Amino acid sequence: MAMLLSLLLAADLAGTWVARREMPPGAPAGMRAMESVFTFERRNGAWTGTSGSMMGQQKIGDIAIDGDNVRFTVEFTLGGETRPMKYTGKFEGEELVLTMTPPPGFGPGPGGPPPGMGPGGPGMRFGGPMRAKRLTAEEIAAREAARLKPMPLPAKKTLAWNGLAATPPMGWNSYNKFRTNITDREVREIADAMVSTGMRDAGYTYLVIDDGWEGERDTRGRLQPNSKFPDMKATVDYIHSKGLKAGLWTSPGPRACNPMYQGSYGHEEEDAKQWAEWGFDYIKYDWCSAGQIYTAEQQPLVYQKMAELLRATGRPIVLSICQYGDNKVFEWGPAAGGNLWRTTFDIRDTWDSMAGIGFRQSDLAQYARPGHWNDPDMLEVGNGGMTDTEYRTHFTLWAMAAAPLMAGNDVRSMSAETKEILLNRDVIAVNQDKLGKAGRRVAQSGDTEVWLKPLDKGEYALALFNRGAGAATVTADLAALELDGRWRARDLWKHTDLLAVSESFSAEVPSHGVVAIRLSIAK
Repeated sequence: MAMLLSLLLAADLAGTWVARREMPPGAPAGMRAMESVFTFERRNGAWTGTSGSMMGQQKIGDIAIDGDNVRFTVEFTLGGETRPMKYTGKFEGEELVLTMTPPPGFGPGPGGPPPGMGPGGPGMRFGGPMRAKRLTAEEIAAREAARLKPMPLPAKKTLAWNGLAATPPMGWNSYNKFRTNITDREVREIADAMVSTGMRDAGYTYLVIDDGWEGERDTRGRLQPNSKFPDMKATVDYIHSKGLKAGLWTSPGPRACNPMYQGSYGHEEEDAKQWAEWGFDYIKYDWCSAGQIYTAEQQPLVYQKMAELLRATGRPIVLSICQYGDNKVFEWGPAAGGNLWRTTFDIRDTWDSMAGIGFRQSDLAQYARPGHWNDPDMLEVGNGGMTDTEYRTHFTLWAMAAAPLMAGNDVRSMSAETKEILLNRDVIAVNQDKLGKAGRRVAQSGDTEVWLKPLDKGEYALALFNRGAGAATVTADLAALELDGRWRARDLWKHTDLLAVSESFSAEVPSHGVVAIRLSIAK
């Protein structure tokens, strides 16, 4: 009888399934509420499906049923990158027991989210099975009735530049190193280190507290910090006392990316006023659970709403749009009030992740300009997953792309090599050039690329990249780039002036390395 029931269920995968994982006693309410929703349908003899997550709907493919065994893949796509989440399952009575295998780099540990977090949305904790139950029509209707509805959104308009971020923002963000475990003590120590190491004087002025600070709302509806930040105003005042500016993370959704913390849904105005009263200078507005409520078409208005609320406070606040490069954000981000916008999904501290993200920025060069910047995510320099050669390429590539330079390492204990990379003022000057143009790929041959970035006063930055496994000679044809005449050249990593160049420039570039020079007209 049990075998017959399993076969019947296996043949009837169709429907909507809610998968939950049992949480340990005492787990926060947000974690207890985590779940994943899978909907399967059979059309013309083939299975199709969708997966509902914090980030919205994702396609399900490779669906196969063998007796009471099931397998499928959630094609998790963000920022032009697809990361397959592979599931295997087995029917047990009326339940479907599922186990998920994340793509490389997405388990706990270096390069991936901390234990318990991941890109599959609510309930997508790594390790161990989840139990899924098929919903009845009545349960589906009840869930739809209870689903949070979009908050009122403004009429679409084009917001004028707020005058901030004339050059790409530079600073430090807590997430890459600390994930959601950042505390007041660490923020203060990082602020001290940004001064003592010379980072502040090199231009790293924003100290951004990412996800993990959120507590409960007060009687006015304003989100207050949790016990890790006993007095947020005092924390901000301390940051300011060091000659730095303060940044904060939040989401337009009901929950943060770590669903144990709250977002700003339904309290956008109250929160904007609170951030201004605390004295924040920078807000990172991360889509996260907003995908459960708003459509992709509504994204510009969601961000425009927050931009207008921040401006209404009277405090100059940089708005960082973070929705992972979907929906052609680079086309509407400036009009929605964004000073910068993420162009990719989260970076990982690996060569493949960094290179895959960084070299794609060439296609977006036209969208960068003073006050409005493409953001390929925070720097991983010094976090240990790449070599110093690869970190120099990372830093150079972000500088050439006119990307924000937001360090993400522990600056309290960084090595001399890491410090040398992050404090390279020759490369920083390329990034911060007031002309405000992004560099782009102008030549490519096999694993080598040549990038060119126009600079103020008729100068240029030229970068020769080698993505290959062995050293290579890379040549930039200056004549073909219409860089006629003789040029003074300065090596940006050796900090030495070279002989004047004309017609072409060649250099031996190590594997995964870069040679970068600054060109100015030779008189």
